[in-house]
Amino acid sequence: MKKTILTIASVLLFSAGAMAQTADEVNAKFNEAATLYNNKDYNGAITALEKTVEMSQSSSDDCLATMTEAQSYLAKCYRNLGVQDASAGRFDDAAEKLTKARDLSEMADPAGVRAIESVLSKVYKAKASTALKAEDFVSAAKSYEQAIAVNNKDTEAMLLAAQCYGKSGDFDKAGELYTAVIELGKTHSKYEAAAASAKDAYVTDLLSSAVKASDDYASARTLIMKAIEVDPASEQANMLLLQSANNAKDFDTVISYGDAAIAAQTTPEAKSNACFLVAVAAQTKGDNAKAVKYYQQVTAGPNAATAKAQVAALNK
Repeated sequence: MKKTILTIASVLLFSAGAMAQTADEVNAKFNEAATLYNNKDYNGAITALEKTVEMSQSSSDDCLATMTEAQSYLAKCYRNLGVQDASAGRFDDAAEKLTKARDLSEMADPAGVRAIESVLSKVYKAKASTALKAEDFVSAAKSYEQAIAVNNKDTEAMLLAAQCYGKSGDFDKAGELYTAVIELGKTHSKYEAAAASAKDAYVTDLLSSAVKASDDYASARTLIMKAIEVDPASEQANMLLLQSANNAKDFDTVISYGDAAIAAQTTPEAKSNACFLVAVAAQTKGDNAKAVKYYQQVTAGPNAATAKAQVAALNK
């Protein structure tokens, strides 16, 4: 029995030795792959490069350098094929190949990872743009999210995704993305412009939703207050709060937020309009002294004459 075992072991060792590749054979296969690569036959090069890696791993010689270079070229092949697919509008195929290129680069060429990720991000954005043209806002948002997954500080993709979510009615998701950009603006000056755009867009979306919900004052007020939370100095949000509260006869809100709303206005007429609303609310609540105070500040716009008459009447 022992003799049989030794014989089998000897055969196995002989077979393994016969299968081992020499460095020259590995290099020859790599050179074959390089020729295919230079001729832009990337699929053929991939086959030869994968064989090079396989031969390197089974070689009895030290072929680590050749194997690493083969893996680096594999990444380049998949990157080039991904670019070709993207140019032809095959975005899913392109993303798959570029993702593989990135994974290979992480092992063989870490310095090249960022360049591949840049291309991958552009592919996802191109896919999103195609969906956006078809007004498929949900699909567009998801593609922009894929670009964000590649680079979580891509403020352009974040803003576009937020806008798409807003158009699709997912205001919670839109708000998360707008907020993320605003927070980035606090970390570095290079994000400040994007943060300002995010703040403006977020407020605009919230106010647009508030106007659509105007028949439901409680819902509209919540949206307006959120807009003011995002941008306390928003002229539009503060004025809309006073107008909505006045229409709903919520005069306590008009009076409570009156001074902040007046301060947020940027023209004499807008300030006068806000003062007029506060004065009316105070007068309705029976606080004539406060009403006079605010009527006296109405100096421009269509309410000036009425305010002046109210001051005269209340001072009698």
